[in-house]
Amino acid sequence: MKKKAAKKAHEAAAANEADGDLKVAIADFDGSLQLQQRLKGAASVIIGLNDLEGTTFFCTPEAQRALDRRLRRYHARLWFLGSGNYHYTSYLLMRRIRRPFTLVLFDHHSDAHLQPTLLSCGSWVAEALLRLSQLQRVVLVGVQERYLEGIPEALTEKITWLPPEKWTAEELVAAIPTRAVYVSIDKDVLDPRWALTNWDQGQMPLPLLLDLLRALARARKIVGADVCGELPPAQQGWFGREVQEAVARNERANLAILQALTDAG
Repeated sequence: MKKKAAKKAHEAAAANEADGDLKVAIADFDGSLQLQQRLKGAASVIIGLNDLEGTTFFCTPEAQRALDRRLRRYHARLWFLGSGNYHYTSYLLMRRIRRPFTLVLFDHHSDAHLQPTLLSCGSWVAEALLRLSQLQRVVLVGVQERYLEGIPEALTEKITWLPPEKWTAEELVAAIPTRAVYVSIDKDVLDPRWALTNWDQGQMPLPLLLDLLRALARARKIVGADVCGELPPAQQGWFGREVQEAVARNERANLAILQALTDAG
């Protein structure tokens, strides 16, 4: 029975990679997307995960097993993960990919610093490079140079960092050695004028990010994508004009990213 279930999951994941429809899922860890009504309306499914313990910033082994069981039932091509505290979920989603692929990460941080025991929002890229045999290369776009320090030397040969002067479609596509691409976006890569997160942020304009996504989709096959970088509810406060504007700003960015990937097909 276990072998049959594993085979079905494998087949479903492969079918999802080939599916031309952009199915959207929200992984609701902390309620940070609850006020984004238009985004919620665009989602095929909203998965409640706020009952899981041991998931904020890092994911305990017990939480990882529980989270994996919840998520494996869904095969959306675009996931919204809430705040960057849960960015490690990208690692679990990439484990489904059954062909050689490249991770293109739009992020202000590298997320490639190993933790001794736990999967975390700061270590998941390193874990993916060590454990996912199909992952051929990681391309970092928007990462501040100082966050490259401390990445294990054994991993750097599989990492390409694009400095700001190389944030172009030509440079991005040239850095990708595979046909298949997984895209992960933390909105902390954006200038705060375009999104507001709970981490220090970069300076990328949203229109540039959208242009790069469209160019990437034209040149390669995007087999999956995720977006994080919301304000956690504790920081939203749920009240006040400034908070409402921050949530609206983030929703506009999310919808624009969704539209760019939809247009790309």
